[in-house]
Amino acid sequence: MRTVLVVVEDVVVRELLAAHFRFAGFMPVLAASADEARRLAGEVRPDVVLIDLESPGDLTDGVTSLLTHETRRLRAGPIEIDAERHLITVHRNGRATPVDLAPVELKLLQCLMARPDHAVERQHILDAVWGEGSVVDARTVDQNIKRLRRCLEDAGAGDVIRTVRGIGYRFSSSS
Repeated sequence: MRTVLVVVEDVVVRELLAAHFRFAGFMPVLAASADEARRLAGEVRPDVVLIDLESPGDLTDGVTSLLTHETRRLRAGPIEIDAERHLITVHRNGRATPVDLAPVELKLLQCLMARPDHAVERQHILDAVWGEGSVVDARTVDQNIKRLRRCLEDAGAGDVIRTVRGIGYRFSSSS
C-alpha cells in the first residue's frame, strides 16, 4: 500500500484529507508541523507528500528542505547514497567502500532503498526507473538487478537485494 504524508496544520482539514486518501487506497500519515513531518518522513519514507500551501512559510519551507535533502541522501543497511554527488558507499566492518554504478543502476538502487524491507513490484520499478509508459519489459529489470547485485556484492554489501517470487524485489536493510 502506498503511503501519503499529509502535512496540514488544521486538524479538520487534515482528517478530511486522511479519510479521502484511505478511501482511495492510500495509507495516510498525518503531520501538523514541519518537525513532525521531518520525523515521520524519516520513519515512513512516504511515496507522496501533500503540503498545505496555505500554512505559514516556516511549515512549507521546512518540509520542502527536508524532502530535498531526503531525496539526495539515502541510507539503508550498509549502503549510503549521496545522489547529488553520485556517490554510493558500502559501510562494512569499519570500512567505507565506494561503488561505481551506472545512472540506471543508481536509480534502481534508490527505488529499492526508498522502501527497505518491503517488496517492490516490477511494474513500480519500471515506472520509477525508466518512466511510466516506457517500452522496457520486466526482463530488463531482472538484468539490471543482476548487475547491481554483482556491484554491491563486490563492494562487500552482501546479499542486500532479494527476489520476491511473483512480485519483484526487496532491499534487505538487515543484511
